[in-house]
Amino acid sequence: MGQIPRCLPILLALLAALGGACGPAGGRGAPGEGVECAPVPKATGWVIAGSGSNITPMRALLRAWRPGEDVQLPESLGTGGAVAALVDGAIDIGLASRPLSEAERATGVKEHPLARSPIGLLRQMRRAGSGLTLEDLIATLDGEPRAWADGTPVTPLLREKGDSGARVVAAAFPALGAAMERARQARRWPVLWTDQEMADALVSVDGAVGFLDLGIVRLDRLPLSEVRIGRDLLAKQLALLTHPRTRGRDPRTEQLLYFAAGQRAEGLLIQAGYLPAVER
Repeated sequence: MGQIPRCLPILLALLAALGGACGPAGGRGAPGEGVECAPVPKATGWVIAGSGSNITPMRALLRAWRPGEDVQLPESLGTGGAVAALVDGAIDIGLASRPLSEAERATGVKEHPLARSPIGLLRQMRRAGSGLTLEDLIATLDGEPRAWADGTPVTPLLREKGDSGARVVAAAFPALGAAMERARQARRWPVLWTDQEMADALVSVDGAVGFLDLGIVRLDRLPLSEVRIGRDLLAKQLALLTHPRTRGRDPRTEQLLYFAAGQRAEGLLIQAGYLPAVER
């Protein structure tokens, strides 16, 4: 039997809440994920769901747009999960933190660029001075002990291989990307599956260090500081997703798309540390 996708429990929870069902046979599944689901009827309410990288900025935008708006915003389904849910009619707006594949675009899903999200290597503020270099991080990932200035062992935290942020980091630092993959294969360090899990672990695990969107740190006021290991800016593209099947059924969808593309939303996100969707 094939490996069950890590996102399956989240998808099952969403589908159960929306009145759908997943099973081993009969039905439709998310592209490339091996999950087969019966068509999902629309639940009462307005649903926005997808990549965990977008959850925190989307909450901020919703508060600025219409405080108290009745919207379902479940935790991370991933970009692929958002595409599948849109195609099945389970959600109204999807959230993406990576470019869609050609196969995903062929489903009719449309991308609406929102912002670029800088990514940083984060440590706990209480660790005085970083003193951690790229070479130190690679060595630690490979099992060679390193410690912070106060003597606390450095504990790297990883995201799964397919995570959008992990892909950006690996592309910018190939040696680091290879070390992260070796650590995953060896099960040497914890692997976190959502941005919320990573944020919680960075704050709570003694000596932790890991990559996370800087906008999440600022908006959620996390007690974390950035460790600079390179000069280049690391950023991933955030976007809203729509599908013809669901785009017109609730007027709030078009209204939010209009707001998110406007100057007020852009200014709010820039103030939180995000970058304009298009480089200027």
